[in-house]
Amino acid sequence: MNERTTFDALVKINVAAAEERNKARDAELEQLLEIAKNKAEYAFKNGELAQKTVTELTELKNTVDVKATELITEFMGADPTYIALSEKMMDMAGSEDSPEFKGLQEQAKILYNAYMKGLITIAPDIFGEQEYLKDLIARAQASTPFAGATRLPRDTSVTPLDSTGPR
Repeated sequence: MNERTTFDALVKINVAAAEERNKARDAELEQLLEIAKNKAEYAFKNGELAQKTVTELTELKNTVDVKATELITEFMGADPTYIALSEKMMDMAGSEDSPEFKGLQEQAKILYNAYMKGLITIAPDIFGEQEYLKDLIARAQASTPFAGATRLPRDTSVTPLDSTGPR
């Protein structure tokens, strides 16, 4: 009985440690995405995107979305771990509320975040631009009744890139 209590306590400690590691990985991924987004904002403020209409920005975002999806699919689609995980989840269709399926979802999320971290590192322009364009389009659409034909005002303030920290 004492051994069982000790074992249960160890399991709880391991689960808590795994949850903390997952939170740390999620925070690190968010930080990388924010750095990439800041770089895209810097490019916008320097005029690369400033003269585009919301429609043009949306088309650009769609192009970037396709590139991002292609990268994710290329890398994850060739990963045997991801393939096996996907197959297990497809086999469990209809059992989405089961603890086993939720465990598979958590594994898939960890794997996806690991890939995203790597992809954001090697292609910050794509993922940063994707996030920044999403925010920029939403702000522009909220501020103009005919957003598709309206050009965005040029912002001449520049955010220095050195605020992203060491590489």
